Amino acid sequence: MLSTFGLRAGAGYGSVRVPHAVLQLSWGSRYVDMRRRSTCPAVIAPASGVRIFVAARREFDAAGGLEVTGGIEWEPLGGALGMAPKPETGVDDPQ
Repeated sequence: MLSTFGLRAGAGYGSVRVPHAVLQLSWGSRYVDMRRRSTCPAVIAPASGVRIFVAARREFDAAGGLEVTGGIEWEPLGGALGMAPKPETGVDDPQ
């Protein structure tokens, strides 16, 4: 299991065309099975995990309030979604 930490920030326009800023903080744990059990680890591999997050959104206009959202995200493991590199054979394969 790997521990993950995230911090994201952004700005933009909402549905009513009011500028706003967003900040998200997250922490979680993830597991990448195809990178742990194989002698040839996958380049792209499915991951499963759980993450706890808190996000805050603030509008820049005078009447804008602060919206805070929190939650738990769960990513179940998907099978056969990874890509492993082709093993080296030492012989050029025209295919």
